[in-house]
Amino acid sequence: PGVIPGDSWALDNNLTDLVFTSLSGSIDFDGFNLTGTSQNVAFVADSPTSDVNIGGSEPASISLPTGNFEASAGRDVNVSGASVQAKNVKIASGGDIRVKAGTRLAASDSITLQAKKGVRISNSSELRRLSHLDNPQLLIEAGTGSAEIVECASLDADTVNMTSRQ
Repeated sequence: PGVIPGDSWALDNNLTDLVFTSLSGSIDFDGFNLTGTSQNVAFVADSPTSDVNIGGSEPASISLPTGNFEASAGRDVNVSGASVQAKNVKIASGGDIRVKAGTRLAASDSITLQAKKGVRISNSSELRRLSHLDNPQLLIEAGTGSAEIVECASLDADTVNMTSRQ
């Protein structure tokens, strides 16, 4: 309550971990800007019918240059028009992962996308190294669905592993 899209949240250096969690509903990170340094930030929506949605009408931004970001949903994770930067970015879902509409995921060590169903990266989205000096790894795993990179999406990593049963 009281948080307006477009607001900025600056994490204090004394804070090491921040977890947004929901046992039965979805988590919507809609148009906020979250900045920090080495913090670990996680969005966890546990229910089999819960999603994690990052984006919104105002572009969302999460910046943790030496920290870790994780999003986990019982159903789907949708990232649209957002920028997520961290040392490690990990997204996991019990359903699908959709990265779309100009999203930028950037990491210095690794980007991991693991879905029990499918992974789709589209609409000019980017999965990139955080800086030109980094040597990140990119892992994309789709369980029962397909792993797709379409519609002018781009990848920039030293190692790319992509697996799918389809």
